[in-house]
Amino acid sequence: MAGTVVNLNEYVNGIEEAGSLDIGLGDAGTVRLKPPELWSQQAHDLIAAGKNRTDPEAVGRAILGDEEWDRFVAAGGTYPVLDKLIGDRHELTAPESSAS
Repeated sequence: MAGTVVNLNEYVNGIEEAGSLDIGLGDAGTVRLKPPELWSQQAHDLIAAGKNRTDPEAVGRAILGDEEWDRFVAAGGTYPVLDKLIGDRHELTAPESSAS
């Protein structure tokens, strides 16, 4: 019995094209916000550890990449704006803290 073969490169490209959001930065061009499935493991680990509240810059850099984060911030972007874009695009936000 033969299984289905999926071309991983084509599959990932399809996820990126369908789920990405290009953010216009005026004269600074655009930054691509990839869907969460394509974020680095570091980005997921930082969010799971609550770093979106204590070190949002590190999370933004892990999601967008250093160069893209710097351009996003230079154009007036902030982590709360990035979080809202993520929520609007992917109907999710980083988990809130559960303070006791």
